[in-house]
Amino acid sequence: MRPITLPLLLSFFALCSAGCQKSFESGRDAGTTAFANVNVVPMDREVVLRNYTVVVTAGRIVEVGPVVEVSVPAGAKVIDGTGKYLMPGLADMHVHLEREERALLLFVANGVTTVRNMSGGPQHLQWRAQIEAGDLLGPTIYSTGPITDGDPPFARGSMIVTSAAAAERELLAQRDAGYDGMKILTNLRPEVYEAILAASEKYDFPVYGHVPTRVGYRRALGMGQRSFEHTLDAVYDLVPEESPLHSGIIEAWEWRRDMKSSLETIWLGPHRAVSNDRIGPLAAEAAASGAWFCPTLLASRRMHIRAQAFETLQREPYNRYVPGDRRAAWETMVASILSEDEAAHRHALAIELRVAEELHRADARMLAGTDTHPGLPFIVPGFSLQEEVRNLVDVGFTPYEALRAATVEPAAMLRKSDDFGMVKPGQRADLILVKANPLESVANAESRVGVMVRGRWVSDERLQTALDALAQAVAVEGTATQPEHRQ
Repeated sequence: MRPITLPLLLSFFALCSAGCQKSFESGRDAGTTAFANVNVVPMDREVVLRNYTVVVTAGRIVEVGPVVEVSVPAGAKVIDGTGKYLMPGLADMHVHLEREERALLLFVANGVTTVRNMSGGPQHLQWRAQIEAGDLLGPTIYSTGPITDGDPPFARGSMIVTSAAAAERELLAQRDAGYDGMKILTNLRPEVYEAILAASEKYDFPVYGHVPTRVGYRRALGMGQRSFEHTLDAVYDLVPEESPLHSGIIEAWEWRRDMKSSLETIWLGPHRAVSNDRIGPLAAEAAASGAWFCPTLLASRRMHIRAQAFETLQREPYNRYVPGDRRAAWETMVASILSEDEAAHRHALAIELRVAEELHRADARMLAGTDTHPGLPFIVPGFSLQEEVRNLVDVGFTPYEALRAATVEPAAMLRKSDDFGMVKPGQRADLILVKANPLESVANAESRVGVMVRGRWVSDERLQTALDALAQAVAVEGTATQPEHRQ
């Protein structure tokens, strides 16, 4: 998805209604809003607090209590919550924002009021500041710096670190630049990985990401990495070390083979060597480590997609927010996946879902994250988190547990439990008003009436107007023969 250029931006606001435009231009209103007679889903425990009043002032929740105890302040904007449910905004704990400012609206429109960006740059720090100042509508951004990896790096643009001294320098450089953590990838050497985690503890700067293939999952669990992303790294650790495939995985991630054989070794081969009875013990070790786990089940489903699912995805309404050239690239990628061994993909997906199921059964600390990225097919900002929460239910989470992985646990992992993730006094006023009880079905979290972002209320009507305008802007962009690019 290309950046919104000036002509497209002008088109966007021309398409918005005057009310929509006005509501999106400023978030500095320090007035008071009260949700009256609403059912509160506080998420600090599994309960619905019925017929409550929630008062918000200057972007913070200041009062939460029964209507008979909490009065609506004089002059407050009143939102009638009768028969509705007020819950915390959701957090997507694995996104790649790239340079796609339009994604910010898609997150908010789906009630995603916090994101953890896993490949950061100066643009994301700027957006973070603009959102905090009320100059830009978007979720609160917690961002790592650029991906850190060994040599050769797996991803373009990574910071390459090959020594212990360089590891500490890079971690400090990212901390001092204002990032919130370091994201690591697979090709770090063991001694460099150890140095990064030693520096992480020394400077209290968290490390997230993959497990370097030369380190291994079990060894990494006790070394201080705060969160582990995806289920695939755990699958690798279930491959016996004496297997030729074990060394092949290392070589494949370092791209020492041709692309086709590398993808076979990374995405399909390891799962064939896994037996289900190995998964539970590894999950128990993982849970005992105290780290958080972000399984990104949606990404697993997309990378092991089947034809029927592909046909359904092509009809999803959210495709209108995705430029045609990107959809075409996604369809090409999916066609390549569908040309491969269907049984192998089905087995691989079953193994990755089983890993998440066993982590949950072992009472591991879990995070909802989607791996939203322009290069991954049919993972659209905001909409994808709603699907990931449903995926968690599919592997055994209760609705409360699944929503907790998108509210309370993200705040705890970021050490921001006093700031967001619950409906209680002192919290940032990131809230979703929905029509039905989300603790009965997580799908009810999608029945939005409106979203409050940092105390700024945006009704469903205004959100939908903005989404319609964005869809038209994307359509206009698709007809442009020479689109501008922001440098």
